[in-house]
Amino acid sequence: MRELQETSAQILSAAALLLSEPDLALYRLLQQRGVAASLTEVRQIFYDRLVIPQSSGFLPPFEHVFRQRRLVSGVWHFPPARPDGAVAVERLYARFGFDPRRLMLCPPLRAPQIPADHLGFLLAFGALLLNLEETELLSRFVQRHLDGWVEDWCRLLPVGNASGYVQQVADAVQEGAGLVRQLATACPTFL
Repeated sequence: MRELQETSAQILSAAALLLSEPDLALYRLLQQRGVAASLTEVRQIFYDRLVIPQSSGFLPPFEHVFRQRRLVSGVWHFPPARPDGAVAVERLYARFGFDPRRLMLCPPLRAPQIPADHLGFLLAFGALLLNLEETELLSRFVQRHLDGWVEDWCRLLPVGNASGYVQQVADAVQEGAGLVRQLATACPTFL
């Protein structure tokens, strides 16, 4: 049980990297891992790469958007996020009383039009299912909402950014998604 709680905390930490502005504690960890950018630069990269769709460096962390990506003449194109793009996930969240807006979010992600299939929300929900020992549902959730796109998203995230910060985020998110997937595949025997 303790191991599951620690794993859940690790998954939530990965989710937090996508949802919360980097603070001083995270910045110090990044410095220890060789990230040379200043805290101000890291925060700007966070908003440009992960939060603000109008930024030229934004990589959509929304399942319904990223799954519809197209590579045209070497350039990735993403459709706009749709308000109804995450209806299935919203229903699932409602079933468990999960409200992503109650997570620690940077101000722009608190907006009601942010799609519920944001990768940070999906990871946090996976951690909730793990804590609730909902193993069969966790397995279906992973197959439907995390498989087939998260690895590609993590590979694209650091492209064009040499700060090292986004590579650290991509590695942590890929590891968090991997943990959810690993436990989902092992179900129902992991409990």
